[in-house]
Amino acid sequence: MLTELQQVLVWSSIHPVIIDFFDTIPSLHNPTSTNATLFASSNDRYMPSMQTSLSQSPVWAIQQAYYKSQGMAAWSSNTVPYGVSSSSFVAAAYARVVFRFFADCYHRNFLAPTGAVNCFVLEGGSGSCKFAAAFVPELMALLRDANLLQSIRPCTVLTDLCADVIESRMIHPVFQSLRQQFPYAVDFAVMSCDSIIRNDPVHLRLANTTLTVAGQPLFLIGNYFLDSLPTDAFVVDEAGTTFEIRTDSRADEFVPSPLADVATYYKDDDDVSATLNQTLASIVEVIRTSYPGRRGLVLFPVHAFQFLSALRRLQGPATPFAMLVGDATVHFSDLLQDIPELSPHADCFCLPVDFDVIQRFLDVAFHPTHVVQVTSTVPVFSDSFQVLHATMFPTAPNASLIEPLSHECFTQELKGFGANDCDLILGALEGSRGFSTLTPQAAFLALSNFDFDVFLLFKWQIVKAAAHLAVADPQRDHLVSLGTKCYQKRYSLAVVDDFNVQLSMARWFYAFRAYEASAEILKALMPTHDVRALYLLGLVCAQLGARDKARLLLQSCHSRKPHTKFAARLKAL
Repeated sequence: MLTELQQVLVWSSIHPVIIDFFDTIPSLHNPTSTNATLFASSNDRYMPSMQTSLSQSPVWAIQQAYYKSQGMAAWSSNTVPYGVSSSSFVAAAYARVVFRFFADCYHRNFLAPTGAVNCFVLEGGSGSCKFAAAFVPELMALLRDANLLQSIRPCTVLTDLCADVIESRMIHPVFQSLRQQFPYAVDFAVMSCDSIIRNDPVHLRLANTTLTVAGQPLFLIGNYFLDSLPTDAFVVDEAGTTFEIRTDSRADEFVPSPLADVATYYKDDDDVSATLNQTLASIVEVIRTSYPGRRGLVLFPVHAFQFLSALRRLQGPATPFAMLVGDATVHFSDLLQDIPELSPHADCFCLPVDFDVIQRFLDVAFHPTHVVQVTSTVPVFSDSFQVLHATMFPTAPNASLIEPLSHECFTQELKGFGANDCDLILGALEGSRGFSTLTPQAAFLALSNFDFDVFLLFKWQIVKAAAHLAVADPQRDHLVSLGTKCYQKRYSLAVVDDFNVQLSMARWFYAFRAYEASAEILKALMPTHDVRALYLLGLVCAQLGARDKARLLLQSCHSRKPHTKFAARLKAL
């Protein structure tokens, strides 16, 4: 918050209250956290012992072990949140950006005319796969509507550290259905970034072959992915001295250690280390020249940069590459008092991502052989989930004059109104009178791209708000259509549909007199022999005029669990 208020000071017509606040608070550079050693005076330099650089700390291995051991329970228990980054809104926006990128590749003749697959989407850390379950159908629908399914043939590869997660998603009905419609549209792989960096083969489970991206356009997607990769941290103090941040085995304490030469920090004798050093040195120089007299904290995602470099090595320099990464963000100009951890669990250490640092790495690593363009959503007041889009096309005559369509699309889809805005509107409506009227309810469902999780929050308020509508009012049909679209986008973390979710949806359709829709759900529940489903189907049959079927169903309910309401309904028939 201090950083955001400080940025407000550059604006005109600042309210006196804000100016008074900055006149009276202690120096922003004095430590306020319990970890005072991080921003200790350079005269009190503390040389750590038995400590490592942050990226070499065991906390990253502990984090990976947690995800491997927990499997789907990491998400089903709500320990690791995933809502904002896997909504139908985000999936649709990403799909349009990816579609535009591959369309660029197609029009520039980068796509092979033969082969079942001629381009790839690689999602890092797919986890629950809820995002992919919405994203892949959106992307394939865009290609179908543009009559490009034969020309642009993408395969979206979903990856995770845990084999159990991958195996459970492979047999999930959503992805089974996708494979029936589009046989090569999705595949699965157990993958770590280390395996890519080491050039280990990545096995595609469904195709039963090794992932080969050489010579093919590649689009990397990662929501809350880069924040989980080993990161180094550096501090540049008021005097311009650079410190490496070192830590203990649990990352409970962060200690600065002075660096003699930033330009040789990474010691491996290869092009990647040279690029890392050049990028780090350029950022340190920016802090020294653009923010003199201030301390800057640099979060340097070294593992992410090694991963990106390895992907490009596998792909080859003559092929386009793009990425969409969503994460909590930070900037090296922020006035931070400590390492800003985001860990959702004690064993899930993670850090926010500095999009400016990523852009500088891409510029250093791939200019001048590529035209690199980067766009992001980061505003002055940064929220918990921001998105960066980058493209790299091989340099060609006049290539720099051609704006990739995907960046224009990204601006339209995510810069004006994004995932955080959806959450803000939802928060404003929830518990307010906004949910008591049909207009904002229907509008927000459409805005969320008919996200089923959003629908669940106020589906019964919709029924209540529609109670005054006449039976023949066309608005009823419109609301049923909205509900149907939302229900079609449901995604269960379990391999089988949730019985209670299905039964509740059947009741919702019944409340709107959408008896056929209700019956379709209830018929699928018949193998459970659940009295609640049998009873509701009996009522539906009665409404549809199938009185004999209704009588049989109600008699079955009464014989299984005698109840006066069953007897009353039978008598009414």
